[in-house]
Amino acid sequence: MRLADSGARPAAPVALASSDAELAALQVKVAKLGYALRMKYLRQPDEGQVPAVFDAWLLDRDFRNPERAALDVRVLLTRDQLSDLHDVLAAVLERAEEGMLSPQTFLDELQSLAATMTRDPSQLGTTTATTLGQGNSLADLGFMREYIEDLPYTPEVMGLSLDDWQSWSTQQQVAFVTRLEDKLDYYRALHDHTDLWVSLDNGPVSGDSVFPVPLEVLP
Repeated sequence: MRLADSGARPAAPVALASSDAELAALQVKVAKLGYALRMKYLRQPDEGQVPAVFDAWLLDRDFRNPERAALDVRVLLTRDQLSDLHDVLAAVLERAEEGMLSPQTFLDELQSLAATMTRDPSQLGTTTATTLGQGNSLADLGFMREYIEDLPYTPEVMGLSLDDWQSWSTQQQVAFVTRLEDKLDYYRALHDHTDLWVSLDNGPVSGDSVFPVPLEVLP
């Protein structure tokens, strides 16, 4: 059935065209702003900081009900960084599984592994405990990666105290190992879903492509 023509009908294309024009104008403004910020960042000296776009604070938990998350906090990581985290956690997992049978062996193996892990030379000296491989947690030993080292949160895996590991029951150790396995499964699945990764230069998916990784799956 064809709808009858009315005098008001020609207004629709005009409104649609106006909406499209406003959207196009907004996109142009956003593109110009993004370009200006990139240029400002590139003109800064080596020791400069990323230009501030938005500076504020907020609560990640409901003020009236702290158990309820008010935000979905994510960290923008590259595909190469995710692979790096996977390799680090896989090494920790292997030694944790062996450590359930011999806690002292677990500690010795972790310290030996931390001593041989490569670090980004440009980041050396940023934190004394991490750089020297001293302390009592996995982060202190040098397992925390530079790109998540300064995040304002307390990580479960990297905050693990070696004293706590020795004092844990077998059930607690098994639960920890299971959580490690879950994180590794997530890393592998995310890495292989290339359609989820975004290339900032609009090119093919590569090691520099990025994805907003949920905070709770970080180590």
